[in-house]
This record gives sequence, structure tokens and C-alpha cells, in this order.
Amino acid sequence: MSVQSRVSYSSRSAFVFANNHHIRTLDTTFDLTGCVRTGEAVSLVHGVHSDIKIARVYGRRCCVKIPRFVGDYSHQDSLREFRQRVIQEARIWSGLNHPNILPFVGFTTESSTSLCLISPMLEDGPASNFLQGHPLANRLEIVTGVAEGLLYLHERRVVHGDLKGANILISVTRFGIVPMICDFGSAHIVGTPFVGTAGTYRWTAKELLRLGLDDSDQPYIPTYASDVWSFGMTVLELYSGRVPFYNIVSTLRAVFHIQNGGLPPHPGAPAIERGLSDALWGLLESCWCSDPVSRPTTTSLVAQLRELRDAT
Repeated sequence: MSVQSRVSYSSRSAFVFANNHHIRTLDTTFDLTGCVRTGEAVSLVHGVHSDIKIARVYGRRCCVKIPRFVGDYSHQDSLREFRQRVIQEARIWSGLNHPNILPFVGFTTESSTSLCLISPMLEDGPASNFLQGHPLANRLEIVTGVAEGLLYLHERRVVHGDLKGANILISVTRFGIVPMICDFGSAHIVGTPFVGTAGTYRWTAKELLRLGLDDSDQPYIPTYASDVWSFGMTVLELYSGRVPFYNIVSTLRAVFHIQNGGLPPHPGAPAIERGLSDALWGLLESCWCSDPVSRPTTTSLVAQLRELRDAT
């Protein structure tokens, strides 16, 4: 199919799917409808909210994220909200360009319920898995790269909303190990309505988990400060090799623990051997300040991490 034919086909497909779901606000140069067949793709991950499949786009192996609508298809309001969330994810992601952000390749409208989002296939996988197979990797270099990616997001008024080891992919290049932040399903632009999904509980900031306990109508809206909390939990995860609060098996009990002011204990000797210094641990503790205003900014995080990195 020629480029002209593909663009013509994509435009018609997008218009039919769009209805009133704002797909037409997306840059049509990212529309790859007709260039990838999700039905022929190989499954990589089967998740609660989406499936990830491997497919070829113009001869390159790519990942195709196929969001899953969990609900009653007869409830049009819920279906409309679901589609708006996916479109917002594509809109935010497609506007990002940084070495520590997973590139957005494009989207396809071949799914009957939502857009499918396409990104490069990174063979080295999530950071949490990568470090299990590469225990001597420079973790400080990796987490500094993650902080630089997060700073880039915040400078563009984007809150990630679900930072964790599984949402950091690794690319090993001739220049070294490059971490890339991915999955913008919980992201939003500050000052705009939040239509994303909630983050993963064990990495979620205390103030967000407390919503519903207090006599307040404050909505669930991730912030720069809640991203910083999640960043601290992610660093802990990558140095300890365990999820936050691993010693509390029940996720619900872990949530209660966080709501009541509980913080993770120091992970001990194994993490110290991997490079978790007293200075870095102190920085993580500052990320978990109960008062969000008292947490470091991402600008401060990057500066302190670079200083620690350059001193080693």
C-alpha cells in the first residue's frame, strides 16, 4: 500500500472511529492504520488493562498496546470515557521527545473499541527484570536517567501518575544502559481534567491513597509531588530487587500501612552492596515526606543524583 493510499485509508478510518471522541486532534502523521495487523501479532504481555503484542511495522519489530475495556459495552458513557483516556494517552505521549522517554511510533484504529498504541520493541525489557539478569549494572546511572526523564515530563507540565520499575524499559546501546519511561495511561497535563487510571498502589503517594478516608471531595489527581514519591519507591525497588512493602503480602494491608504513615524499611546489606549509599537513602526518605510540599522537586532530584553519580 502506497503512502498516499495509507493516509487516505487512515483518514477515513479515523473519522469513522472518532465520532465525538477527539481523535481528530491527534497528528495524522502518527496514524499507521493499515500498516500493522494486530490479529497477526504475537502476544507478549496479557494485563488487566491492556495486552501488548509484537508486530512488524515497516519491517521493524514494534510493540502494539491494545487497551482493554473492562465494563458493560451497553454503558455508552463508560465506553466513551475509556476511549477518551486512550486518546489522551496517545496525545500526551506523541508530544514527547527525550532520550529517557520511550518513543511513540504511532497508532492504529483497527480495534473496534479504542486506539492501539505502537512503540519500539526494546529487547532488554523492564528495568526490574533487566537488573535481575544484570546484577552488576550501574543502578545509579539508571535512576539518574529516570529522574532526567521525569524532569523532562514535569517541565512540560506532564505528570506520569504510575512510575514503577515495570514502566521503565531498558535499551542497551553502545553508549551504555539507557532507561526509558513508558506507559502514559495514568498521565495528565497539569491544569487539564484528569481522565487517566489510578496508579499502582504500592508505589502511590500517601495523600492519593488517603482520598476517601478524609471528609473531603478532593478528586484523585496525581501531582508532581506524587510522582516524586513514586520515583523514590521505584529507586527502592531497583536497588532492593523487591516491590515496595514486599514484607506485607496483602496489597490492601500495604495500602492501610501507607495511609497510616508507614514507610519502607532500609533494604539492608544487599542493597548497600548494589550501591545504595547513606546519601541516596536520605534522598529517598525525602521523597516520602508526608507533606507533598516538603518533597524535593525533580530539578533538585536530578541535581543531587548527578552529584552522587559524579562522586562515585
